[in-house]
Amino acid sequence: KENPAWNLPLVFGPVAVGYKVSGVDSLVLDAKTTAAIFSGAVKKWNDPAIKALNGSASLPDKDIAVIYRSDESGTTDNFQKYLKVAGGWTKGDGKQFKGGVGEGKEKSAGVSQAVGSIDGAITYVEWSFAQDNKLSVAKIDAGAGAVELTAESAGKAIDGAKVKGEGNNLVLDLNSIYGTKAAGAYPLLLATYEIVCSKGYDADTAKAVKAFLTVAASTGQAQLADAGYVPLPKAFHVRRDGVVSHD
Repeated sequence: KENPAWNLPLVFGPVAVGYKVSGVDSLVLDAKTTAAIFSGAVKKWNDPAIKALNGSASLPDKDIAVIYRSDESGTTDNFQKYLKVAGGWTKGDGKQFKGGVGEGKEKSAGVSQAVGSIDGAITYVEWSFAQDNKLSVAKIDAGAGAVELTAESAGKAIDGAKVKGEGNNLVLDLNSIYGTKAAGAYPLLLATYEIVCSKGYDADTAKAVKAFLTVAASTGQAQLADAGYVPLPKAFHVRRDGVVSHD
């Protein structure tokens, strides 16, 4: 007998556009310009496309060193999908980087450490690794002004997410996050799900699963922001039966 799976989003991981450029402590990018950087169309930090987003900021005549994940990565997949939805990226998506430019490094630690050691470098990486390696993080302008990456700004993007699953199968339509125009919303992130069967457990297992989900969606969220992740926003809640749902 079929017991359809439920995908329950419990943790959200913002993806930072981390960079290191001497003298540039604040940087604004939009999806179109980010796509141009990671496809090699924009090659210099003082390119007019970057300057147009950064007002009177002093940007150096320095080559941009793109660093990407050389291993297969869900971060790469989500980053390229974001660029496709919001920035007109035509290189494709998937777990392998397809920009055709830059130098590959293995895993989040590899790309973040590389950027931290190269003046002029830029990468995409989980927020926690950008924090740990003290990378500067670009603000993203999705059309309503520059937005700094914070737990609050990422949470605001999640608040506006559409659910494409049915009932308690809460698969999110990430395109609704990537393409958000909401003021103050940071649009570049990925979701991590707990996957459970909708039925078929014996009584003790069902009780244990519900108890785990209840803790994971409530007190278990307390330290996520400190670790570089985003807790469930207020739009999500836990029902009395322990199943995570969406308002």
